[in-house]
Amino acid sequence: MSALPLGWAIFPLETLVAPEAPIMYGIVQPGPDIPDGVPYVRPTEIENNEIVLNNLRRTTPEIAARYARASLAYRDVLLSIVGTIGKVTLVPPQLAGGNITQSSARVRANDAVEPEWLAWFLRSPSARKQFKEAQLGTGVPRLNIAHVRALEVPLAPLDEQRRIVAKLDTLFARSRAAKASLERVPALLERLRQAVLAATFRGDLSVRTASDRADLPEPDLFQKFSPTTREFLQSKGVILHKLPAGWSWTTLGSLATEVRNGLGIKPEDAPPGIPILRISAIRPFEVRHEETRFLRAEADIDAYGLRTGDLLFTRYNGSLDLVGVGAMIRDVQAPLVYPDKLIRVRLREGVPPAYVEAACATPTARQFIESCAKSTSGQTGISGAELKMVPIPLAPPHERELIVKGLEMFRQYERSTLNAALGALEKVTALDRSTLAAAFRGQLVPQDPNDEPASVLLERIRAEREAPPPVKSKRGANTATPAKARTSKRAP
Repeated sequence: MSALPLGWAIFPLETLVAPEAPIMYGIVQPGPDIPDGVPYVRPTEIENNEIVLNNLRRTTPEIAARYARASLAYRDVLLSIVGTIGKVTLVPPQLAGGNITQSSARVRANDAVEPEWLAWFLRSPSARKQFKEAQLGTGVPRLNIAHVRALEVPLAPLDEQRRIVAKLDTLFARSRAAKASLERVPALLERLRQAVLAATFRGDLSVRTASDRADLPEPDLFQKFSPTTREFLQSKGVILHKLPAGWSWTTLGSLATEVRNGLGIKPEDAPPGIPILRISAIRPFEVRHEETRFLRAEADIDAYGLRTGDLLFTRYNGSLDLVGVGAMIRDVQAPLVYPDKLIRVRLREGVPPAYVEAACATPTARQFIESCAKSTSGQTGISGAELKMVPIPLAPPHERELIVKGLEMFRQYERSTLNAALGALEKVTALDRSTLAAAFRGQLVPQDPNDEPASVLLERIRAEREAPPPVKSKRGANTATPAKARTSKRAP
């Protein structure tokens, strides 16, 4: 740790806790959840530096009594020490008398240190470095209580602690607001995408000319729905909106030359073998080529290989909103095949795959797909026959090309906006780390030479605690000189 400002000192954490409440973990086996029992906190209930009170479980008063030494008080600091190491929070007043499990450590500050100071320090890069150095295990990492007690904590004068804590509270409130705004960007972009797709395939964004209006779809290929198809779509609650002149409703099946499920051969996680996509490789408008496994058995590349312009749709998924989502293969550098829980669609010549990819993601198409989905053993799926029935508004050929170009421009905007938001989020997170590092180097607020040095305060408190009790006279009167009053108390 670098040189500290005047009046600061470094102490083991165990010297900064109340003597009646040493650092310790809590209940080893809390048993089943008991209504109206004693609440206890697990690391899973610590989210964003707070305890999610609605998720708390409760143990019996008898079990809690056996771990009374680990019971909680208002403003105790909790530190997760098993699994996800380093979650930190302060105990709210409503959990006074509660407990923790063996996966957390309780730290109760003495009068020389603000609990908030300890909490902020345990989130700092300096503390994280010490956690990493002391960590045991790899599968389930953990810290021993001895490691927690030995953590080296920089201690500022008490009044300076309060100034730094107030400054950190202000800065991190702004940081949380900035992060919350940036984290909303993906959802906002998704809403914008749906609005753009809906407007595009209603024909609202098309630039119409006389030649465009004359360029009608070929009647032998792009025919309107048959009465049977229309009846089936209506039975699924699909409402077909009016299209511009020259447009017509059709189905995915009428535009395809092939709709085929993939290979049912079990793949391996590591090479050698032919790369085969995972189900998770397909997301709306995205094929994640890194999401692959490997087939060591012989595979029919001609029948199941992928090529540029193929469309892939998810046939099964655990989430309804990911069933039937599609993406176009935009670049294939080596042999690549797909599993039986994906469906490959190849289109007729002259039908742009990017147009159909987008048309299958419109609100109308998604409504139909989700209405067809069926659940089996925790998985939700759609058949190839149902996928063929996805309704698609078909524009004249020239307009299709304009739509494809316009949607590609939108996707570039979408990607650049998302990347900018993610980059900004990383910068805010890095700024948080820098702010905490500066705080515990004494570089966040000015020092006051009138502040009582931390070492003097701690020694005075220790001396007061170790002083012998007052001597009483025979009559019971207290004749001892009163101990010096403390000059610093915890902030309310």
